[in-house]
Amino acid sequence: MSKYKIGDVVTVKTWEEMEKEYGLIYYPEIGECICLENYDFIPQMRKFCDKKVTINSITDDCYYIKEDNGTYGWTDLMFK
Repeated sequence: MSKYKIGDVVTVKTWEEMEKEYGLIYYPEIGECICLENYDFIPQMRKFCDKKVTINSITDDCYYIKEDNGTYGWTDLMFK
C-alpha cells in the first residue's frame, strides 16, 4: 500500500540526509548514488533535494512526480 496518493505534495530529503541514512554507492558510468532498498537515488535527481514535488502516478513499488515528467522512480524513503 502506498503511503502517498496522486496529487500529494511531498518534500524530497536532502542528499546529506539520505547519504547518512542509506550510504553511497559508486557507479563508474554515473558517479555517486544513494543506495536505497529497491531504487538508487542518482545524481540527476539531486536537483530535487529539499524541494516540494507532486506525486503524478503510482506503481506497485514507486512513485512518479510531475516535476521530472515521470522520468525517475521515487520511493517513500526519498521523501521527508
